[in-house]
Amino acid sequence: MSRWPFRLILLATSVAVVLLTFETRRLAEQVGVAERAAHDAAQRAREVAADAERAQVALDDYARLQLELHESREQISRLEGLLRQRNAELAARAERAREQNAKWLRPIPEGVRLCLVTLHECLRDEGYLGQRFLRADALDEQGLHGVEMIETSEDGLAVAFFSAGRMTATVDRQLGRLELRFFDGHRTADGERRQLPEEGYAVTFDEVDGRVLEARLPFLVKGEGRYPSEIVDGVERLPSDVDPATRRQWLRRINRLLGKARTAYRWRLTRLQGMQDAAFLTVELIATDEHGIVHAGASCARLEVEVDERAGLVSLLLHDGVLRQPGGESTISSEGHRMLLPGTEPKETIDAMLGMVVKR
Repeated sequence: MSRWPFRLILLATSVAVVLLTFETRRLAEQVGVAERAAHDAAQRAREVAADAERAQVALDDYARLQLELHESREQISRLEGLLRQRNAELAARAERAREQNAKWLRPIPEGVRLCLVTLHECLRDEGYLGQRFLRADALDEQGLHGVEMIETSEDGLAVAFFSAGRMTATVDRQLGRLELRFFDGHRTADGERRQLPEEGYAVTFDEVDGRVLEARLPFLVKGEGRYPSEIVDGVERLPSDVDPATRRQWLRRINRLLGKARTAYRWRLTRLQGMQDAAFLTVELIATDEHGIVHAGASCARLEVEVDERAGLVSLLLHDGVLRQPGGESTISSEGHRMLLPGTEPKETIDAMLGMVVKR
């Protein structure tokens, strides 16, 4: 039997095995590549997942930091606001201190100073020693302004301090009581500072001589009611009458004012009976030349010193009387006759008259 067919079969089988081996290796290589690709893809997927997780963490941190930054900025803004407010308060306090220092360094107007001196004297004469006025800034028909006063108790152990925008003085003629009333300010006592009530805080003095107070402080003290009848040498004494010493004092003061006026004749007040509010009652004036010869005169029931601060003018206002001049006599009505006093200044006049003027 021939061996060629067997050999051919064996050869074909060998070739098939070789081919199968190569195909198997190729397939194995492809599987390996696929496995490696899958492994790489899984690794990449894990890395991507890790990156995403880290990115989420970073995003959360960023959001948290942004929130903290916003809160810090708000806190800084609040602190800056508080700092500005504090600086403004300190600046205002420093400005008030400067104003207070300037106020204390500023001298008291002479008329106001004399008013306080006289008020002290009147209170001491009545036996009241516990009140001491430190200063006042102005005096007009509304009373004293910018008043500061210290009041001590009878035993001298307690002290009260008054700082008021305004103070009035009123005497009850029937009861003989003086009332000082303080408005627009505060009172400090026993370490406690309290605002003055809207109706004012009253300090009263009993058993005082209201006539003396009204005579010595007519520009400040206002009288209420009527005094009990008083007969002196058969004549009833009027509440507005002044004592001789006070009369002489005011005659000198008014005549000094008239002496400064640049009028054609030199006017001089020769008689003064009483004072009420800001007026002088029952007065007589004469006008003389440089040789002392009388050329004019006036008698009237009421005289006032008028100042016009805006126009810079000072005048005498005469009411209810007679004006005698070289051309004859003329009647002065209740509406008044104005006599200008050129050469006199409103501020100097107010000081010289201790504030006892009327303002136009």
